[in-house]
Amino acid sequence: MSEPGDYIDTLADHADWEVFTANGTDASLDYRKPNGDLLFALRRRAIPKELCDLAVSSYLKAGQRVSTNRGFAAGAKHRTLTTTGYERAPKAQTGIIGYLDSPTSQKPCRLTSYSRDHFEKYTAGIPFIKALDDAFAMATPEAHARQKIAAAATPFRIADTAFSTVTVNYNFRTAVHRDAGDFREGFGTLCVCSSPGMHGGLILFPDFKVAIELGNGDFLAMDVHEYHANSPLIQDSPGDYRLSFVAYLRERIAKCPEINERLGGAELTTERMIADLFAPDPIPEARVTGKGPQGHDWWIRENERILLEYKFKRYVLKDKNDGTVYKNLGVAWEARRPI
Repeated sequence: MSEPGDYIDTLADHADWEVFTANGTDASLDYRKPNGDLLFALRRRAIPKELCDLAVSSYLKAGQRVSTNRGFAAGAKHRTLTTTGYERAPKAQTGIIGYLDSPTSQKPCRLTSYSRDHFEKYTAGIPFIKALDDAFAMATPEAHARQKIAAAATPFRIADTAFSTVTVNYNFRTAVHRDAGDFREGFGTLCVCSSPGMHGGLILFPDFKVAIELGNGDFLAMDVHEYHANSPLIQDSPGDYRLSFVAYLRERIAKCPEINERLGGAELTTERMIADLFAPDPIPEARVTGKGPQGHDWWIRENERILLEYKFKRYVLKDKNDGTVYKNLGVAWEARRPI
């Protein structure tokens, strides 16, 4: 019986496992547990190749970051001892894009360091994340609807998706683990973008004896609170890669306005973000440009430095000096707010 932190080295000893290969006929498959609950919903090639290529160019460097904070997923039970006698956490190449919440309430909710430091690459890849959101909605519509309502209640979400955060794993073979910290009324999502010379890395559910091989652009909505792991990864050449994208809504993201109010001295409302973006100047008067379907005004506010447009319940900010465009008010505020 596999335990948390164990690696599952081979399926050769598991002849009774059910294996779904990437070249099989299961273009669309919903797999249920014995109690009838959904274990996973598989959608082959749900993400077009051009969007996978965009994801690789935008987020490869995020996934190549080295982390020692992945616990059982990185095989934590197999830690090594240093010369001083302290255990060294296993390393993995993995990074986070989007937003971080504040688990200790000591730091404000914020953009991840990669998203902040490589903002142009982060925003360039958002069409890929939107495609993940679309695939999520198609695969598990009820879970997606619940999660998107929760995401819409906070400015700390990626564009207009149901996600606040995406974990990017680079050639990372996980040990047996469960995910934690995500919105439990939603569902886990996973997409793989890989080179042709990368093989293996099947998603394994040891308690259910199920293995799923994912090819480039395949999408999996999965119950990440069940134990899962990866089979070994095999590269034909050193340059081969497997990027896995785990997109989710962090459970504590709903507390972010309250936390940031306490830490920043003011509530993180839409009005505050707009005021911060135009500061130190006053907020310009809105110039009405039309009416929305529900009768609300579309408008533009601008000064010599920036133009902020509100249309179809979305905000777009343009920097008149360098031409940078932000298609989300929360993202614009994080990138440009006064420190």
